[in-house]
Amino acid sequence: FYGVILCTVNDEDIVAVSNVVLTQERVMGISSASTGIIENANDNIAQLIKNTNTGRTFTFFSASPIADNYPEAALLGKMLPSTPGSSTWCYQNLQGVTATSKLTDTERANIQLNNCNYYTSFGGRDVVIDGRMANGEFIDVVIGLDWLKFYIQANLASLLVTVSNRFDKIPYTAAGLTLVKNNINASLEQAVTNNVIDEDFEITMPDILTISAIDKANRIVRGIEFTATKTGAIHKFIINGIATV
Repeated sequence: FYGVILCTVNDEDIVAVSNVVLTQERVMGISSASTGIIENANDNIAQLIKNTNTGRTFTFFSASPIADNYPEAALLGKMLPSTPGSSTWCYQNLQGVTATSKLTDTERANIQLNNCNYYTSFGGRDVVIDGRMANGEFIDVVIGLDWLKFYIQANLASLLVTVSNRFDKIPYTAAGLTLVKNNINASLEQAVTNNVIDEDFEITMPDILTISAIDKANRIVRGIEFTATKTGAIHKFIINGIATV
């Protein structure tokens, strides 16, 4: 499993499970109707989760999170089946979720101060604002990079198994390293197609002449690296205009 939802409003339980999720490369969503969130009271649940510096739990302020109105469940249920990282989790319309209305500017600011999300009317529809994890990172970025890590690992594992079952092997030579690089390149190209990263990625492979005899003897390749730019998404516009007679 990957997504975690809790059926509890106990803050200690929520923080404890969030800490476990952080260590296991999963994601979790929670919601709360506590007025402490919109008042920015000390140790409100959004603040507690934020202070753990977790990039794997997202919080919701909801006027009514209980009684069949779990926004975190609706958001996970809608977005996890989609292509990882391909869409922002902000501005998503959710089925069966009641929008929070009549928030003041101060209340909105207090919600966002702790990177908490909320569900409200915007652009003529009820949507999620802002689509962030508790540490401020956007949910789509976290999930997209999780997918990319798994995808690279799975493709390299498939390469090893496929070559071996052809009664062959990846030689520990410059040609073998090129085969590995091409496999990683294909994974990164798919990440570009999925809008996880931009097409400006670069892969760095070790020089076959500088690899230690110990690593060659143990058949380990170290020093494979890549750099890439996250595609991100546009959420807001700032426009300046002048109209004259």
